[in-house]
Amino acid sequence: MAVPVVTLAGKSHASRVSASLLRSVNFDDLVASTPDQYIQIAVDLANDPDRRRGLRSTLRPTMQNSPLMDSRGVAREIESAYRQMWLQWINQ
Repeated sequence: MAVPVVTLAGKSHASRVSASLLRSVNFDDLVASTPDQYIQIAVDLANDPDRRRGLRSTLRPTMQNSPLMDSRGVAREIESAYRQMWLQWINQ
């Protein structure tokens, strides 16, 4: 944690998960949609020590305060989805 990651949103599960995680914590600008864009994002980040320092100091609290770390909220959403599926099934 506290190391900025750049990802290329591709067709593989891993690349889609990486993109989803970054977007969930509002780091959309670290998600590339083409290989050239990936290189540009990485080069720009490598050449910007102030941004890297800022990211390092905010990544952990940003992640901790994100929906990704809201286990109770995720559990409520899953429970709600199960409830909706059950209601649809019994009302067929």
